[in-house]
Amino acid sequence: MPGDASSTRGRPLRAAVLVAALVALAAGPAARASGHSFGGALSAHAGKSAAACGTTPGLVCSTVVVPLDRSGVVPGTISLHVEVLPPDGPSRGTLFLIAGGPGQGSAHAFALGTPAAASLYNYLFPGYTLVAYDDRGTGASGLLNCPPLQKAVTADQQQNSAAACAVTIGTPRDFYSTAQHAEDLDAVRQSLGVDKVALYGVSYGTKLSLAYALAHPDHVERMLLDSVLPPELPDPFSADVLRALPATLTKFCSDGGCAGITPNFAADAVLLANKYAAKPLVGSVREPSGRTVRQKVDGIELLSTLLDADLNPGLAAELPSTMHAARLGNTQPLLRLARLHDLAPASPAETLALASMPQPCAVTARSRGGRTPRSRTGPRSTRQPSGRFRRARSVRSGRGRFGSATPTTA
Repeated sequence: MPGDASSTRGRPLRAAVLVAALVALAAGPAARASGHSFGGALSAHAGKSAAACGTTPGLVCSTVVVPLDRSGVVPGTISLHVEVLPPDGPSRGTLFLIAGGPGQGSAHAFALGTPAAASLYNYLFPGYTLVAYDDRGTGASGLLNCPPLQKAVTADQQQNSAAACAVTIGTPRDFYSTAQHAEDLDAVRQSLGVDKVALYGVSYGTKLSLAYALAHPDHVERMLLDSVLPPELPDPFSADVLRALPATLTKFCSDGGCAGITPNFAADAVLLANKYAAKPLVGSVREPSGRTVRQKVDGIELLSTLLDADLNPGLAAELPSTMHAARLGNTQPLLRLARLHDLAPASPAETLALASMPQPCAVTARSRGGRTPRSRTGPRSTRQPSGRFRRARSVRSGRGRFGSATPTTA
């Protein structure tokens, strides 16, 4: 669908690794980040003159310049790309379209410059002046671009590339957060000369909308929130995701789809996650080219594969039998599936979301707690995953740092 503003692909369990790496480098050396203007005086909400853009008649693009650090301690500015589409007739108000991620630039996600997308949102919000802008660090607003993170898949790759990305961005990494996004939104509002605005937020966009309403309640006329992320979530270590995992995997099989495959999908997953957290599975996998590669599966890799299967029906369909086979000692199918999971294509920088956002935003603004596999014919309520972190006691009983599930006989 044109202008789809749904959340981008994320690997929530590995986010904890990324966050930890960036926190450790919080005092690292400064470096110039692409898209920023450092060394100059802090600007107010000065913007470049507006001009027609895109192929949608009437669409106007402009730039709103905001300070990198509103306290004034760190100099520099960021230029926010703003797109405004007035209605055909009198405007009944101004509505901001706020995308998810975090990391999706709203101007890019909602694509008002495309007539088909503009028609859709004009239909959904008739009579409103539509506004979409790219948050700092996204899209055309000083894009944070760390190519190694775009290709990182495994936990080790993400840890190393996150550390390198933190050094590359330098000191500015401290100024990408939900609170900063909320103040940028207000700067855009002021630049338009509008007193009150309506907010349409999707996923992380709901968190930003709520943050803005809390910070500037006098300037919010109304809100429409889709896929709500409360201000206090997500847990940066995905503990809420892990707590829900056993019950969610049980629901995944509740339609009888796992009959004859495994008596307890949840128990299989929890036992293997704890087992491979204590001692990773390592083996060889032959690729279609005939090349043999080494594949490693630890607890994080296994759970990430489970969570990412929510957006991959083929992967989800293979998991129950693969997990049970590994529990019984046949680990080759799991190694092959993990290899397939790790061969995911690189994410474009414009849509990379979490992986390109520095630590403060990763902790305070990350939108996706993650989703686990669900039957395409089952209830959508089976989306929320997880288990719980505890010290390993007995892998045999299914207890460990990734929680416990009631063991069953094979």
